[in-house]
Amino acid sequence: MHPRSPVAAAAFCCLLACSSPAIDQHSLPAGLVSALGALPWDESVRGAAVWCPALAPCDTIVVDPRVVRLPHPAPVFFVPASRPSALDLELTPLPRLTALARRGRTIRYGSWTACLARRHDAAWSTFRTACVALAVAGDSPRNDTINLALLALSPAQGLSWPRLRLTAASGGWQATVLSIGGE
Repeated sequence: MHPRSPVAAAAFCCLLACSSPAIDQHSLPAGLVSALGALPWDESVRGAAVWCPALAPCDTIVVDPRVVRLPHPAPVFFVPASRPSALDLELTPLPRLTALARRGRTIRYGSWTACLARRHDAAWSTFRTACVALAVAGDSPRNDTINLALLALSPAQGLSWPRLRLTAASGGWQATVLSIGGE
């Protein structure tokens, strides 16, 4: 088939139509991807223990789709369902988390409250699941800096509350882990 044939052109157009839309690297969802990738899933960050070591792996990371708004400084613990929503990720999906997917992890949306309740199950460590709730800390995030408060639950480390700062850079958001507290 000649590359300029109508069939080739139609096939090319179909491929373009089926591909994902371009990701705005300066959008809040892209910043959240940077934040999730900066956490200590496989290696220590800021002295925090690894959340998903080989002895307690996390094959699935459940992200609460409601990104909520908190005051700044953010409280240590928060319940996403009781806070005002800043963004619904089910309506604005996260760009692919390539760093986590490369390690064989599936990212899916689910309720933080349901995930938190499951950790009291005797088989929690065998579920191979970690959970994350996301919050924007502060009344009105500036365009070049956003403070995030997260809650994370992993089989190896239990409940952690990382604090991150997203700073706008030319290639997108730069995530800096400020602190990681935990139980």
